[in-house]
Amino acid sequence: MRLVIDPELNRRLPGLRLLVTWVDEAHVTPTPAALRGRIELFHEHLRLTYEDAGALERIPGVRAWRDAFRALGIDPARYRPSGEALLRRILQRKPLGWINAAVDLNNFLSIQYGLPCGIYNRNALVGDAVLRLGRAEERYLGLNGRENGCAGKPVLADAVGPFGSPIVDAERTKVTEGTHNLLHVAYLPPGFPDADIERARDEAADLFAKVTGAAAIRQDVMA
Repeated sequence: MRLVIDPELNRRLPGLRLLVTWVDEAHVTPTPAALRGRIELFHEHLRLTYEDAGALERIPGVRAWRDAFRALGIDPARYRPSGEALLRRILQRKPLGWINAAVDLNNFLSIQYGLPCGIYNRNALVGDAVLRLGRAEERYLGLNGRENGCAGKPVLADAVGPFGSPIVDAERTKVTEGTHNLLHVAYLPPGFPDADIERARDEAADLFAKVTGAAAIRQDVMA
């Protein structure tokens, strides 16, 4: 499958990019104890570094995605980018819960960089995928258990319709312990530093290889 960014969305958000990691023949297991320990330690680091949610503005990814949402006419206080939403839960000491190694790794990468990230079951996708603005009639059942409207919001869509976004992903493409071919997407806002992209790219490849024992990992930065 191909994955592209729609020219209209690029016109509205010049500099928008995607860091895409294709993970082949993965073994998705319950989250290993070592990864749990690393994630819990990082959560404590965040609580010490950012004493309240207002301090999250210091994180480049959070600040840049708030600005991107405003540029699209989206209120970031009403529809929070998923990276910021996770960070707020951690600062409020609300448990994220343990889902599986791939999903928990996705959330870990998201909070590290303050970016919306999504992990998708490639076998559930149909045809090519595009990041574009959602249409008025489009809706999908999200991992939050609600029907989510897409109008005017950036969404990842395949031939069936939207399956992901920087806000919430779809139930249709969720990753379970029976999933073997993964698509990981980090949504990179305009102005996000190149050095941080390279660091995130290397860390994603290394952790997915170690945690899932994937047979192959490929990566691209889409613009």
